[in-house]
Amino acid sequence: MGDHGNGNSLPKVLVRRELAQALFGPMKEQLWSRGGPVVREDRVPYGSERQRELRTPDEVFAEAACEVERIICGHAIAGWRVDDKAQKRMRHDIDDYLFALQREAEVDLSLSQVDDFIDQAILITKGCLEDC
Repeated sequence: MGDHGNGNSLPKVLVRRELAQALFGPMKEQLWSRGGPVVREDRVPYGSERQRELRTPDEVFAEAACEVERIICGHAIAGWRVDDKAQKRMRHDIDDYLFALQREAEVDLSLSQVDDFIDQAILITKGCLEDC
C-alpha cells in the first residue's frame, strides 16, 4: 500500500490526485521527525471502549497531503500566484491544519518544519497546479 522506501506505490487515497502526490514526499521529509513506525490517531470519543486507531505514517501523511491540496485549491483564485493576500490566507489555513494534525495524530512538528513545508508546498503548487 505505502511507498516503504521503494517508490513503487502510493497510498490509495493519492490515486488521481496530482498535487497531493507531489506534496506527499516533501510532507513526509519535512514533517516526520519521530522515527517510529506508527502514528497514532485518536478519533474515538472520550470514554469510548474502542481502542485508538493505528495508522502508518504513509496513511497519515497521504491524507494530510489531500487536505493540504483541498486547502490550496480553496484559495487558488485567479491570479493567486502573484496575490500576496491569497497566499497569506493559504499559508494561514495550512499552518492551522498542520498544528491540528500535530494534536490529533501525535505528529511532532517544529515551527521551522511547518514553515519550510508550507514554503515548499506553495512552490510545488505554483509549478504543478493549473487551476482547481
